[in-house]
Amino acid sequence: MTRLLATQLGPEIRVNAVSAGPIETPWYDRAEEVWENSRAWITANAPLRGVGSPLDVAEAVASPARAAYTTGDAPTVEGGRHVA
Repeated sequence: MTRLLATQLGPEIRVNAVSAGPIETPWYDRAEEVWENSRAWITANAPLRGVGSPLDVAEAVASPARAAYTTGDAPTVEGGRHVA
């Protein structure tokens, strides 16, 4: 969808997205046992050995927003989990 919109709306509008993985938020407080198991697996197996924070997502959002020659991009924010 991001790439399709980027091709249809450019050059007037740039379209980018962020694909966030497990991020430490209060939403997980309701599922603490499940989250603890997931967090343990991610910490042991993902290349960056931990889960993300809201600040990690904010930095990923700000990066393409500042890059005037970037469109159709969707960086992942998940500590390299996709390669684990």
